[in-house]
Amino acid sequence: MSIHVGAQNAHELRWGLDVPLVGAPLALHGAVVLGFGVGDRFHADAGQLLDRSSVNGFDRVATFHYSGGAAKVSDWLFLGAAAGSLAGMIAQQKGDQPLLPVVLAAESFLLTSSLTNLTKELAQRPRPYRYNPDVPAHLHAESESYLSFWSGHTANCAALTFTTASVLQRSDLPSSAKTAVWIGAAAVPVLMGYLRVRAGKHFPTDVVVGYAVGAGIGLLVPYLHRKSVTSLN
Repeated sequence: MSIHVGAQNAHELRWGLDVPLVGAPLALHGAVVLGFGVGDRFHADAGQLLDRSSVNGFDRVATFHYSGGAAKVSDWLFLGAAAGSLAGMIAQQKGDQPLLPVVLAAESFLLTSSLTNLTKELAQRPRPYRYNPDVPAHLHAESESYLSFWSGHTANCAALTFTTASVLQRSDLPSSAKTAVWIGAAAVPVLMGYLRVRAGKHFPTDVVVGYAVGAGIGLLVPYLHRKSVTSLN
């Protein structure tokens, strides 16, 4: 059955769903800040250059990289992905439920970022540049250098692009356009992951797990908001 969002949107907002999907991540963000503080954890190896040989072979490649330029490009890529994702969904609303794209994007982002922040604080994994002798010494002592797992940039990027692809999949776009959207949705977080490894900010396993988490949430949020087939008739 084809779904034509020009006449009716294939997704809907529901207070009973959207309040928890916004409130729970916000509460989790607050709990992380209150429970872990900001930069106040003690680390016995703070400021020390860590042993590169202790890193598994798959991840060790990241310990040879450090690029401020790649980090800046990744920041701009995230902003572009976020803006493009939101614009793509808004363009397909055709005036119906104008807040829906904003809410879906916000829910995907909040869910992903709250889980990411909690995991980073629990894992306390040193970033790859902690093993790189070419990195400025003062960076080894920063509390931010213990927040490697998993990659928030990659996870949040995947959450937004997969949310957009999922929403547009149930639109009246041509099938060729939908295919292009899915390719872009999958490719942009891959590029993000590469840049984060190239920047020395994350290990390959950080970006792989971040990608999976973000993509999963990006698929889940629109799925929870879909209208039933009977309501679209």
